Amino acid sequence: MKGNFKDLTDRDRQQFEKSMESELQNEFRPEFLNRIENKIIFNLLERNVIEEIAEKNLSKISDRMKRQNLTLSYEPSLIQYLSDVGTDVKNGARPLERLIKRKVLAPISAKSLTLDKSKQTYNVHLWVDGEAPDDRHRKDLRQIQLDIEGEMDAFFS
Repeated sequence: MKGNFKDLTDRDRQQFEKSMESELQNEFRPEFLNRIENKIIFNLLERNVIEEIAEKNLSKISDRMKRQNLTLSYEPSLIQYLSDVGTDVKNGARPLERLIKRKVLAPISAKSLTLDKSKQTYNVHLWVDGEAPDDRHRKDLRQIQLDIEGEMDAFFS
């Protein structure tokens, strides 16, 4: 199913619930299913919610960086990239945190080790460069870019 459960008509909702019940019966033994009193169907996360989650994660990183004399700024393209790549239908936004650690936090940490943060505050600016997948190109060519005090590095996938 693509979209949200709440947007379905009554007939479609009943059909969807039957198909979910059938899937559960294919995966689990009846003894287990009989112990479950209620089954809850969750809506898929909407794009704006995923973007809010990404921004909250970046805000936490920014707060931690301030204690190290680093400030964080980023372009909207970073939020779009994280929202596109950091979620999937099966796991929702759970992969987003791992993606942020691997593609944002790790490069910032590695680069900040070379800075003398005792003398000044550095601004870390992030953005995404490259082409997103489309109908003709399936490969995601986007890369997160990092700039600290005019020093530019690309961090590849």
